[in-house]
Amino acid sequence: MKEEIFDIVDENDNIIGKATRREAHERGLRHRGISIFVFNSKGELLIQKRSAGKDICPGFFAISAAGHLSAGETYDETAKRELEEELGIKVPLEKLGKYWQDVKYPDGKADNEIVMVYKCLWDGDYSIQEEELESASFMPFEKVRKMIKENAENFMPSLEIMISLFFGDSKAENSGLIWKA
Repeated sequence: MKEEIFDIVDENDNIIGKATRREAHERGLRHRGISIFVFNSKGELLIQKRSAGKDICPGFFAISAAGHLSAGETYDETAKRELEEELGIKVPLEKLGKYWQDVKYPDGKADNEIVMVYKCLWDGDYSIQEEELESASFMPFEKVRKMIKENAENFMPSLEIMISLFFGDSKAENSGLIWKA
């Protein structure tokens, strides 16, 4: 399989170069990603459990869908692609905003990323991409917040950051809001 190529960006999200996925993560080069909150009409959030085969934080609980932009891809293109690939969902997305994160994960890996965050409403069926996700299920949003506070070590740190920035929870360290809808 051909290794992914990312656009490397500056603090203003301007493209300044290209690098492989591995190089971007090993050298801490700032690149781009998307994250999507999928809610149902009951206000529940779809939470995924990452597959054991993931290179970063395998088995951790995470946002509904997420991914990196390939070189030359837009945030909107990536969001639509990732939502369909990971969950089999095609639905309009609403932008919540963009933020920068410089996160050190518990497994020693790091991510220096500018992330566009979206949300959508989905009450239909979904199907998980098994090489990416072990499982996914809807949970009451307040229960997710409580679980993160009580067992943060089981969740991707980026989920707590995004909840804080876009839904007003706790302080988000090592991140900065670039733009909010």
